[in-house]
Amino acid sequence: MPDRPRWLATGLLVLVVVVFLAQALYFSRTLVFSDDEEGYLTFGYLAARGTVSLFGDDVLGARTPLPFYILGWPQRVLGRDLWTARLVSVVFAAGALWLTIRTATILGGGNAGLLAGLLLATQGATVGYFVTAGYHAISAFLVLAILQLFIAPPFRGQYLLAAASTGLLFLTRTHVSPLIPLLLAVCVLRSPDLRARLLVLLLGAATPLIFFLSDPTHVKLLAYAGPLQRVAARWGYRSLFYFYDFPSPPFRDQVRSLLLFPRRYESLALAAGGLFLAALWRRRVWNRVRVWPTRSEVRFVLLVFVWGVGCLFLIVAPFNLKVAIAYFPAYAPLAAVLLGVGFAHILSSPQTPTTARLVAVATLCVALVISVVHPRQPLLPTPPGRPFRNDPIQQLDRLARGLEGAIPPGGRVFLVGDSMPLYLADRLPYVRQIMYPTTLAGRNEDPELVARNGVWGRDQIEEWLGRDATYAVIAPRWLEALRHNRARNIARIEELLAAHFTRTAVLDDYLGIPYQVYRRNPP
Repeated sequence: MPDRPRWLATGLLVLVVVVFLAQALYFSRTLVFSDDEEGYLTFGYLAARGTVSLFGDDVLGARTPLPFYILGWPQRVLGRDLWTARLVSVVFAAGALWLTIRTATILGGGNAGLLAGLLLATQGATVGYFVTAGYHAISAFLVLAILQLFIAPPFRGQYLLAAASTGLLFLTRTHVSPLIPLLLAVCVLRSPDLRARLLVLLLGAATPLIFFLSDPTHVKLLAYAGPLQRVAARWGYRSLFYFYDFPSPPFRDQVRSLLLFPRRYESLALAAGGLFLAALWRRRVWNRVRVWPTRSEVRFVLLVFVWGVGCLFLIVAPFNLKVAIAYFPAYAPLAAVLLGVGFAHILSSPQTPTTARLVAVATLCVALVISVVHPRQPLLPTPPGRPFRNDPIQQLDRLARGLEGAIPPGGRVFLVGDSMPLYLADRLPYVRQIMYPTTLAGRNEDPELVARNGVWGRDQIEEWLGRDATYAVIAPRWLEALRHNRARNIARIEELLAAHFTRTAVLDDYLGIPYQVYRRNPP
């Protein structure tokens, strides 16, 4: 690809930003909320106020703390609002886009940077994940920011700073933590002497060590760390999956999950396929010509991507490979970088045959359009709404106002359903019911284990519905969803509701999903 005039380069860069912001702002208004968002916002807000410990007995403790505070502090300052939180994520996503362009430019030049930016900005599913009020954009931004220290020109203390920064990945999300040993190994190998290598190891381990030594309750996180869950069990901590029947997915479902992966990220998959075919054809015509850039920085980024995604699949394989689809956005910018560098290399080389060039251009053009026209974003309702025209954000606000009117301040609220509407209404349920509706135990209801692990079961149902709660909010769809492996507890909830409560309102402002409000009968 020849050098572009400055005005054209500027125009293409503006196009990348416009396409990204248009998609990001559209998704920020039209996506339905997820259980991750309600957990991060509510606990982030409470943690920023200092009224809850993220690893206390009433909390699952399954998530590392950084995203809670990043999202919680703006909620404390600006007020409870889902769209505000999503705009915070948009800022981090814009930072990830900029770092994607910068990384690809360093590795393959200006054309590679623009192509990488376009590939990321037009990947609808990824942009949709990025704008949710959760960890996706934060994780991607931090991964890219830390990589800048590895691909930058050498400077004094480079790998000491890189090792210290790598520890931040641990505080962001557990599924990016496997990058830490890889990056620390690179720091050790590139350090000049034994003293520097020991300092690198110390700085890299400092953040996780400080985290675990600062509070013994932080060991609870290990209950969700695969083989390390035995360590947490010695302290009386168990993962959420311990408290209900979580069947291993059959092999057929695992295969379907693998096939769903390229379908969700079809633009990246299509671009990768086209680049592979073009490179293969080029290799066939020019047998001795390199088909891929050989710079060590490119190989390093490829290693980070393959290692991160490979570990991701290994981590989720015992549960369901489908989960990897939602965790992939942290690595999607690296895929865009590698594809951008690859396409720039193929298209700029005079030794690329015309057929290979046409294949690369054709697949690239389709890839840049397909996920914008038809994004595979699972949180997008069908049919998708129009921003500011009765969109899910507006509907959610109406539901919150309805709950605010139906439940007076200070009411003790029992919940079976999503906690987001109650959070926005400032009518919080019991802390154990905030993170997910699935924190209701279905088996292994050892009172001591239930008390320490942020779940709730028969004892809590009897206490809350039998004596303490003044109001109850029930989403019937969640009652039915939980009934198949928590039938005994769901039946008891229905018995206590019938015995002690009267239904006072049914609110269906949000996507027509009913939320039933019950008030305790007078004694």
